[in-house]
Amino acid sequence: MKKLFKHTIGALLSFVLLLAILNPLVFGFGAMVGGSSDVVVEDETGYGDYRISLADGQSWFGGDNLTADLFDAGAGVFTSGTYAWTANGANTIANVANELQITYVDSSSGAYNNLRDSADLSSDLTIGQLYQYSFDAYINTGSADVVVDLTLGTDPTVTVTNTTKQSFVLYFIASHATNDQIRLGGGFGAGEIITLDNLVLKAVTSPAIYAGTGAFVRVCDSGGTDAANCATGYAGSAGTGETLGGELLSNPSFDANTTGWNPLASAVLASVAGGVSNNSLRITEGGENNPFTFSSGTSVAGKEYMTGVWVKQGTESTYRAYTDTSVYNDPGFLTDQEATATWVYINWYGVVFDTSESLVLMQIATLGAATTIFSDEASFKKVTEPNPNSVMILKTPGGTEGWLQIGATFDPNDISTFTISQ
Repeated sequence: MKKLFKHTIGALLSFVLLLAILNPLVFGFGAMVGGSSDVVVEDETGYGDYRISLADGQSWFGGDNLTADLFDAGAGVFTSGTYAWTANGANTIANVANELQITYVDSSSGAYNNLRDSADLSSDLTIGQLYQYSFDAYINTGSADVVVDLTLGTDPTVTVTNTTKQSFVLYFIASHATNDQIRLGGGFGAGEIITLDNLVLKAVTSPAIYAGTGAFVRVCDSGGTDAANCATGYAGSAGTGETLGGELLSNPSFDANTTGWNPLASAVLASVAGGVSNNSLRITEGGENNPFTFSSGTSVAGKEYMTGVWVKQGTESTYRAYTDTSVYNDPGFLTDQEATATWVYINWYGVVFDTSESLVLMQIATLGAATTIFSDEASFKKVTEPNPNSVMILKTPGGTEGWLQIGATFDPNDISTFTISQ
């Protein structure tokens, strides 16, 4: 992912001042004092990195705008050896099938790795910078905490109890350039072996670094930076952690039938065995090119929604899946994708325009081929709270939630730039 930052000398000084006063005890977002700031971030990857809600009373902007992984090549996936990991006490560590295995002997702290250039990172941490640490983990029995041990502030922690590999994400504000570390914490005890893999550490370059400052926020789509293609407001509080509302599709699982799914282009629908959970949806080409189906859920115009589905190839593997938003660009997989012989989960985010929007599942097939493709456990849910990389938008500095202005042709599913200034 390529990012481009543009700033003046005054902006750089103001940004340094901002980072200097961040308070990790309150998630690291302080107020900006003095000076002026102007930062432009251009994302050349297009849809997928930005998330936005335009609904009054629940307006926010953010997403996962991340730098490149800071772990050295091989260190996050344990290509060979245990790298800079160190066992605490008499505990043991080992590389087992390119995963890090930590075995308890006498220390609940397990093992640790200092987050620094001289260990397994490509650079030291930047004090005051927000980071995202993601990893996979599982434990043979019992439980163990995985901790980002900060020199100052509250340590982000997650408890691992699963016996098969699962993914986890922690966010933290760096409190020291070289002494913050990742380690095990409470709960790790006799007879327990925890395994770690796929470690990724990325700096967050989202608007959330300006949370609480009242900074002016301008978000524009690819049509340009004129008022018609932009939305403006002021930075409020940071997102508290992404949460989703209830399922809006009436029949997301296809366990008994395909009721609620409308066949088009001569699609033949059936609920068949072999799904991710119980039955799945089979789409068969029945007389036209590219048969598809859709199901609608009651939605709120201007709100952000998460849409997802599991896909698997049948006698055809090419598909498309997207949210039909009536007016805005349709978020999702609008170009041909390839399913595999195993179930794969895909999901995407986007703002809806109307009060009844649809999830579309399409098989890319040739007329007369009678080919099949499978889907299961579809989902359409409202994002009720944004993730920590987001900032709430206010109509005035410190005022009520809502955008100050939304351009007449602004497309929230086609964001290309944002500017933050104070």
